[in-house]
Amino acid sequence: MQACNVSGIQACIKAISSRAKTYARLGNYRLLVRLLVSTKEFRQLEFIFDIVAGQRKLGLFMEAVPEHDQDLKYALDEYMRANHSSDMDRLVATYKQFEMHREVGELLRDRALARMGTMAGTAGDEMRVLVVQLFIQAAKYFLKEDCFQKAFSCLQSADGLLQNVESGSRP
Repeated sequence: MQACNVSGIQACIKAISSRAKTYARLGNYRLLVRLLVSTKEFRQLEFIFDIVAGQRKLGLFMEAVPEHDQDLKYALDEYMRANHSSDMDRLVATYKQFEMHREVGELLRDRALARMGTMAGTAGDEMRVLVVQLFIQAAKYFLKEDCFQKAFSCLQSADGLLQNVESGSRP
């Protein structure tokens, strides 16, 4: 059974918080990453993500973390969606960098579904083909993560749209 000293953890978080700007000013981003990863206090020290992401140095997390640290991946996903959801290119690049294939698949699938929702019978074949491509790309990323049901669902959606394009009918 593990126990922890809550007041000690709070003291660490307070110390890190008070020194973080100094470390950032000195360009000591590796130390900031190490502190965040070591404490695993991703929510309370979220501002470190801001500092590191602002300097485009998220790759430092790759060096500081074991290859399959799911806690960091969840925290990074949560941070990116909350703070950079409008920048699709940045999201995809970050997710690819951390081999977060399921998250890329979800982004692409959600984008395809959103575009499909706006089509509502008025879109041309070019728009349908674009949505089909998004579904196919999403399926590829889901397969990389062994999310077979999600991949199959995307391929079914793409197939349905392709059949609509070929027959000239509207969804």
